[in-house]
Amino acid sequence: MNQTASRSLTSPIRDPLAARLAAEYAGHLDGRQIRHALNEAGALASLTPFPALFLPALAEEKARAAATWSVRQRRIRRTGKILTLTA
Repeated sequence: MNQTASRSLTSPIRDPLAARLAAEYAGHLDGRQIRHALNEAGALASLTPFPALFLPALAEEKARAAATWSVRQRRIRRTGKILTLTA
């Protein structure tokens, strides 16, 4: 199944899924990061026989990974600022 056909099958669930992920990861991810996670999940889901079935779980996994990365990056930046101030 090509990307366009897959997207049309998953489009009815993309907006509610994006809204749910945005609410769930509000303190960690912005809208751009949510869209990116959703797009990556959609690309992976399109490789399966049932993209609409797999999209929610894949999007959740991608959003969770992005949130973990974001927290780690903030921690690194904060530590870097502390080290700069003490040097």
